[in-house]
Amino acid sequence: MHKKIFFYIGFLFLQNIFGQVTIVVKEFPKETPKNTPIYISGDFEGWSGGLKKYKLDFKNGEYHITLSKKSERILFKFTQGSWKTVEADNLGNSVDNRSYVFKKTNDTINVKIESWIHLFDEKKLPTISKNVTVLHEEFDIPQLNRKRKVRLYLPSDYKVSNESYPVVYMHDGQNLFDANSSYAGEWSVDETLDKLFKDTNLKLIVVGIDNGGEKRLDEYSPWINKKYGGGEGDQYLEFIVTTLKPYVDSNFNTLKDNKNTGIIGSSMGGLISHYAALKYPEVFGKIGVYSPAFWFSPNIHQFTKDNGALKDTKMYFLAGGKEGVNASKFEISETVKEMNLITDELKNIGFPNENLKSKIVPEGKHNEELWRTNFEETILWLFKETIKERAFIDAKLHNNELEIYVSDGCYKIHFYTSKISETTFIPIGEKERITKSHTVELTSKYANVQFEEDQKQLHFSSEDLSIKINKKPFKISYWYKGKEIISEKKGYQKTNDFETIRFGLTDDEVLYGTGARALGMNRRGNRLQLYNRAHYGYEKKSKLMNFTIPLVMSSKKYALHFDNAPIGYLDLDSKKDNSLTYETISGRKTYQMIVGDTWFDLIDNYTYLTGKQPLPPRWALGNFSSRFGYHSQKETENTIAKFKDEKIPVDAIILDLYWFGETLKGTMGNLEVFKDSFPDMKGMISKLNKQGVKTVLITEPFVLKTSKKWNEAVKKDILAKDSIGNPATYDFYFGNTGIIDIYKKEGKEWFWNIYKNNILKLGAKGIWGDLGEPEVHPKWVQHATGSADEVHNIYGHDWARLIFEGYQKDFPNQRPFILMRAGYSGSQRYGLIPWSGDVNRTWGGLQSQPEIALQMGMQGLGYMHSDLGGFAGENLNDELYIRWLQYGVFQPIFRPHAQEEIASEPVFRSNYAKKHAKKAIELRYRLLPYNYNLAFENNQKGTPLMRPIFFEEENKKLMSNATSYLWGKDFLITPIVKDSVKTKEIYFPKTGNWFNFYSDEEKINGGQTKEIKVKQKAIPTYVRGGAFVLMTKLVQTTDTYHADQLELHYYFDQNVKESKRTFYNDDGITANAFEKGKFEILEFEATITKKDLTIDFVSELGRLWSPQEKEVTLIIHNINWKPKKVKIDGKRVRVLPKNNQLKIPLKWNPNKNTRIKITLN
Repeated sequence: MHKKIFFYIGFLFLQNIFGQVTIVVKEFPKETPKNTPIYISGDFEGWSGGLKKYKLDFKNGEYHITLSKKSERILFKFTQGSWKTVEADNLGNSVDNRSYVFKKTNDTINVKIESWIHLFDEKKLPTISKNVTVLHEEFDIPQLNRKRKVRLYLPSDYKVSNESYPVVYMHDGQNLFDANSSYAGEWSVDETLDKLFKDTNLKLIVVGIDNGGEKRLDEYSPWINKKYGGGEGDQYLEFIVTTLKPYVDSNFNTLKDNKNTGIIGSSMGGLISHYAALKYPEVFGKIGVYSPAFWFSPNIHQFTKDNGALKDTKMYFLAGGKEGVNASKFEISETVKEMNLITDELKNIGFPNENLKSKIVPEGKHNEELWRTNFEETILWLFKETIKERAFIDAKLHNNELEIYVSDGCYKIHFYTSKISETTFIPIGEKERITKSHTVELTSKYANVQFEEDQKQLHFSSEDLSIKINKKPFKISYWYKGKEIISEKKGYQKTNDFETIRFGLTDDEVLYGTGARALGMNRRGNRLQLYNRAHYGYEKKSKLMNFTIPLVMSSKKYALHFDNAPIGYLDLDSKKDNSLTYETISGRKTYQMIVGDTWFDLIDNYTYLTGKQPLPPRWALGNFSSRFGYHSQKETENTIAKFKDEKIPVDAIILDLYWFGETLKGTMGNLEVFKDSFPDMKGMISKLNKQGVKTVLITEPFVLKTSKKWNEAVKKDILAKDSIGNPATYDFYFGNTGIIDIYKKEGKEWFWNIYKNNILKLGAKGIWGDLGEPEVHPKWVQHATGSADEVHNIYGHDWARLIFEGYQKDFPNQRPFILMRAGYSGSQRYGLIPWSGDVNRTWGGLQSQPEIALQMGMQGLGYMHSDLGGFAGENLNDELYIRWLQYGVFQPIFRPHAQEEIASEPVFRSNYAKKHAKKAIELRYRLLPYNYNLAFENNQKGTPLMRPIFFEEENKKLMSNATSYLWGKDFLITPIVKDSVKTKEIYFPKTGNWFNFYSDEEKINGGQTKEIKVKQKAIPTYVRGGAFVLMTKLVQTTDTYHADQLELHYYFDQNVKESKRTFYNDDGITANAFEKGKFEILEFEATITKKDLTIDFVSELGRLWSPQEKEVTLIIHNINWKPKKVKIDGKRVRVLPKNNQLKIPLKWNPNKNTRIKITLN
């Protein structure tokens, strides 16, 4: 008996520990080439994209693999060996991660792979729009004892409107909507009507009746043609009139009278449509007759004479002038002649000329192209009176806000400044939302405005920005410096899926913005989702990432910000119709227009609207030690000791999720120190801090049911809810979880108290907020202020706000460091430091990083940076690592970080990699004065630290350039983002001459592209002629930097007669030091005359700043001759040039100005 019990217990134990699953791919795309390998890739193997050991076996037409249990749950996808060949759905969209939970000792699951992502470059995709459905696969035609597929197009707003709609019945239904089902190309009826809805608000239902194949000629003629058949036209029309139309009218919101019912067809369909108009004028009042086959039934002429005297019918005739060229059938060559006879017959019997339109396209042939390209004109002419234009009613100016009343709602427009306006539309039936903007900091309306009105137009303006409102047709347009910059194309519309606001673009505009994406600098041509989502292992291309921002910037130097939190899309002219469309599921119909004279002015204005980034602590500009992750106190301390032994500067260490739990899964939400691994966290942090190393701890917004805080979270009611008011729980990679509701007072306070009491009181100096998209956030989850989809994109933003405001309340003198993976427009004002997510550790991953950082800097988030070296995958590549860190010197945050399989820290890399990484880090530290000033400029003006070169030079070719960029004003940087690069073509802006930063032997005149030799020791780095670059002697931590051991590099350029630079300095830790007067600004000015070079040292001191004497070495570059005299404050000193440099050591007390005068000859 005991043996049986022990056996049973042992069996359960082994079942729990040693489970396995066999995954069988029973169905896969037929396009998969024979013998193509399929791999499974997932969290259990590092999301590699395809390791050899995880290749599926192929047998008997199926792929299969058996996986042993390593954790309770696995996530995975299938590939053909790389992420470029990952599985997709049948429309080519990315699919969510598959998951499996081990519940049996031996399990088998069958799966289906719908398609592969790479097939969609070649595959013929369906062209049908979502507004088209199949009404019935086999609609009964009792009059002919047949069945037929009937297709249905419903207007874009059908599901959300109470309107009734006109209906058009069309023949040859398989040719109307989808190129894949058509015989020789489609009519694009759905695309045309979608466009007309957007452009004109025209709305129609279309019923497409498939033709009967071999019965087509019979059904489309009421008379028999002895050669071709026919004779069933009356029964076919009877079916439409007495069976199909009543069904449609009773099941859909239709306008049933003849003025709102049309029938349209081509060729034989044109014949039967013309016949229907004459036989059933009480049913069909709008007729389209394309390329009609009147030759088929000569009886149509007499029938027209007998029945064509109709007064209330509109008929549109169309034919092509070349319908008969090279045709094999007689009917085509006679089309125009026969059509003209019919229209003449109609006119002769009194058919009103104004109700008849006949068009001949000289080059038109008998095909779908002719009919497709004229369908829009036909519909607009036939149904013109059904178009409901937005009509102006009244306008008034009240408290500096213009209210405009129109037929479907009310516009409210005001200015925040002379260069920023805000427009809100409130549809009829909706109340004005009083919800405070999540983005806009400004509250007061700008008062210096003018308003004028005449019979045709309203004109509302500030000194700089003008808004013109045309009364009829109603249109709002925005003007700057006498030029129209953009206008509402149709303004607000509501569709089945979204509420939209649409604008018109010009052909030549380049568009930026929409958050962090890897698409190329010009985002025009894309429809981009607004839904923060992590993209693990992305490389050169990523259409959707962690930061999606409803902001568009134009090369015309305006910005449109859509001030609304819920999810949606930004369509940047994806249809190539010069349109920009904002689409959202709900919320405010509000947008701000921002303009600027320059890119710097535009970004300054945008960040004035949304808030400036607080100056981060100076240590944030140093080197971080970071990985996923440090498992113990001993490992953490030993890592920093290794940095110190190697004399590699370091300022911070980041602890990933092992600080609160031993295992990767099951512990998220503990949010307290796991003492088995970190027995003295507070003591460790204190010890590290004394070495100048700050500690940053990770947190997430999820509380797992297995975590130590679950019961407390439930009891204190701080979690988001499900539909019946229980804590919302769902599975994701780390376990079954709830999410903290930071929109609930209790949730917000609970979370901040965790930070205050469990983290910051330990001595931690920074907070890492991970997974804040939130990574998994089902739409059914309910927060205190709305559904998951309504707060999803602002969750990271408001999480940062929670921490920032907590600091302001409880630690007001500290500068917070808040590292976050997701945010929103305006997040910079809460001190959020963004990073670009889990980029792949490949050259492709590196290639996308400059673009992402440049774009985000333009959008106010100037500290966007990457995991240096790359995060995802087990790719040990020293060359890649070195080039990534060399780029990192000139990106806002220097933070190597990666999965732990391959070290991210230079101290654990090869001697070769360590040597070059150390040089890069040392340069980063020597540039502290220059870089800190960039941080100050960002704080004051929103100016990005990384700047596209088109900021420097207005050149169309440069508008999409991210291969080189400016680091601050004076460095031109070209990252090396490919392997084994020996030379690199670089464009040097024409606004200056450029000096090689590493060698005083190279000067390049601006305005040219030049091929440069690439060296291993550094990436191509050039400095502007006439620039001052302030550097420091090397320090091992920013704690020992005091701006008193400086090198001032001046790049002498005879062509730059005057130049001036300023450099900001404070203690690096005090919050709002500038505003408190605890700062100094060091100013250096150079003047060149024929005889002299004069350099002046000047300072501006804050009222509470006590300056220290500084030891400065002035290094003048590009000096290849001996100066006649060198004087410091009138006293001659003896210095000689060496290696094209002149070094002048001096001491400077910023309380006094100092002048260095160099006599040139």
